[in-house]
Amino acid sequence: MLKKLFIFEKEFTVTRAATIVGFFAFLSKLAAAFRDPLLSSTFGGDKIYVLDIYQAAFRIPDFLFTLFIAGTLSVAFIPIFVELLIIDKDKAEKVANTVITISMTAMAFLFLLVIIFAYPLTRLLLPGFNSQYITETVNLTRLIALSQIVFTLSNICTNILYAYKRFIMAGIAPLLYNVGIIIGILFFYERFGITGLGYGVLLGALMHLLVQLPELLRSSYKLAPAFYISEESIKRIWKLYLPRIFVIDLSVFSLLISTFVASHLATGSIAIFSLAINLQSIPSSIIALSLATAVFPALAESYAQKDEKKFLQLLRKTLVQVFYFMIPISIFMLVFRAQIVRLYYGHGNFSWENTILTFSTLGILSFSLISQSIVPILARAFYSRHNTIIPVVINLFSMILNFVLAVTLGSRWGVMGIAVAFSSASVFSALVLFIIFRIRMKAYNSATDISRLFDFPLVKALTAIVGGSVLLGLASYGGLYAFAKFFQTDTVVGILLQLCFAGLAGVLAFLSATSVMKLEETRQVLEFLKKFWYTRKS
Repeated sequence: MLKKLFIFEKEFTVTRAATIVGFFAFLSKLAAAFRDPLLSSTFGGDKIYVLDIYQAAFRIPDFLFTLFIAGTLSVAFIPIFVELLIIDKDKAEKVANTVITISMTAMAFLFLLVIIFAYPLTRLLLPGFNSQYITETVNLTRLIALSQIVFTLSNICTNILYAYKRFIMAGIAPLLYNVGIIIGILFFYERFGITGLGYGVLLGALMHLLVQLPELLRSSYKLAPAFYISEESIKRIWKLYLPRIFVIDLSVFSLLISTFVASHLATGSIAIFSLAINLQSIPSSIIALSLATAVFPALAESYAQKDEKKFLQLLRKTLVQVFYFMIPISIFMLVFRAQIVRLYYGHGNFSWENTILTFSTLGILSFSLISQSIVPILARAFYSRHNTIIPVVINLFSMILNFVLAVTLGSRWGVMGIAVAFSSASVFSALVLFIIFRIRMKAYNSATDISRLFDFPLVKALTAIVGGSVLLGLASYGGLYAFAKFFQTDTVVGILLQLCFAGLAGVLAFLSATSVMKLEETRQVLEFLKKFWYTRKS
């Protein structure tokens, strides 16, 4: 299987790259599909406080890692590195090694401070926790902070492999990270208690790194310490990087704020919001983030080559693909939220009250699934053009909106108020990014047709997708009640059959409607299904 994927990877296109990234994102989510229900079934009910502690321990390390590395360095590093690879490979490697050296040194120092000052930081973040919960959270936070030092190197390796258009080992890494966490739940927790969960996270981080290093070395990349801080390209990366560190990724910020607010709410509120966020992120991670990850190097390369037509064609096609999948999925998630949560989390120690709160929160989050999916792509469109200022400013306003709404609505509606705050901020961010990018491209290309990024072709496709999605929602909702008469919906098998048959009715309605409206993506899907069917028969 891997051999076939390596052959598939060699002939690069955005679609092929997205397929590879999406395939391994799917495998990673399959591991997460075992990890999260394992967490909920083990620590639900009376033990849900353990899940609160576990989720809260990630907040400070994840926040800092996203702020300085995952959400910032990659968007500054990849465009410059790709540009240098075209001109001078040796220079590109020197720049990359300098970035690795500086990043590892800085992050090791930063997380050492987190380890030392974990207690006061945790008290600041979780004012509603009692002393026992605080102590357990501090111990876990220190282990997770240690794992983020490993992740710093691993993340840069991932970005270098993406720039070389090598996606397979970088795609396997998140899968192994989840495997490490699962080992922690199954084996380390029994021996070490809550701290054992932290050992699982550390093991996953090490596996995430070690699986990528051989592929990096095979790519002829020369990994070695370097400190060429006077290099002009390092200064350019710094100029792109610096504005970005003044903004916090919206999803991470939302988790930070939700944790702060939820620490004052009923026990389990942190866990409920985290589980709902993890569940709704599955389709966006597999589809939208895979497309964003795959198209980013191609957008950066098109801009470096001054090929504006190709740049906009890539972006338009990617947005249509995201809309095609994510709009119907968001409606599907809204209609079947109760069945999804009951199947995914509703077993073991996870109580019925936990289940109701989770699927109610999931329903609210489903309204922002589309906006969450297009924000990474639109932001990368700006980043690939060496523009970090606009996404930074928009995200800052989104964070302020998120904070104000979370504090206000969380005190009134509990965890569901926090979900409303997150969804509102996400929709705001997507709309403003969409509008500003369109205005800027029309101004930049006022004399040509290539400025028509968001005009008729996209609107035509979007109209067909929305129309088909409305029919999908109606067919699914009708099927939900129609098939309830034939299955025992108080059993796992009955719920699964109800979901499958009602969901199939919705999918068929969507494909039929978009086929009649001659949507290109539906034609490709039907052709794929036809080939798959005849291949199986033969």
